[in-house]
Amino acid sequence: ILDGFKRFEQLLFIVSGSSGNFDERYVEPNFLWFWKWTAYIIQFPSEMHTSVTITGPQGGGKTTYVEYLKKIGAQMVDSITDPSQIFGQFNDAVKDKLVLCFEEASKLLLNSNGGEGKMKSLTTDSTIRINEKHKSTTVIENFAKIINLSNTDWGLSKITHDDRRNTCFRTNAVDFFQGKDKQYKK
Repeated sequence: ILDGFKRFEQLLFIVSGSSGNFDERYVEPNFLWFWKWTAYIIQFPSEMHTSVTITGPQGGGKTTYVEYLKKIGAQMVDSITDPSQIFGQFNDAVKDKLVLCFEEASKLLLNSNGGEGKMKSLTTDSTIRINEKHKSTTVIENFAKIINLSNTDWGLSKITHDDRRNTCFRTNAVDFFQGKDKQYKK
């Protein structure tokens, strides 16, 4: 378990775009913020209303981070490749989720009419209306934390420097992960 925990710490350090010595990670601001954000998903699920955007080249550990979260939370973590799963006519995919990971899907959404407002609402609203097929619409508490992953900086173009809902990280860790896929997929 300790070995897996150490790998998870290394992954957070690298994906957060931290530079410097891993042994001094607890003084690195990017790492500390990302570490706390990840912990809050489980410790305080209803209190956090910010999303994270992680950009970087293919093989930089972005999806590996989400895979670790899936090991911790299984059914409470979902990867979204089509925004209609959440913002379409039937949106029960968001029900009972702690983490929704948009893999390049945020590009499609932000390009759509009203997409930016939908993402902001999903990030900050305390409740969400659920429309399941052949069932009445219900309103439930929104626990979903949003993670946007992208291989390009395109997703950052819609985020302004004063945006209080989104924190951005850029990873350049391709060299670190080369040949270590099996080690970090354990």
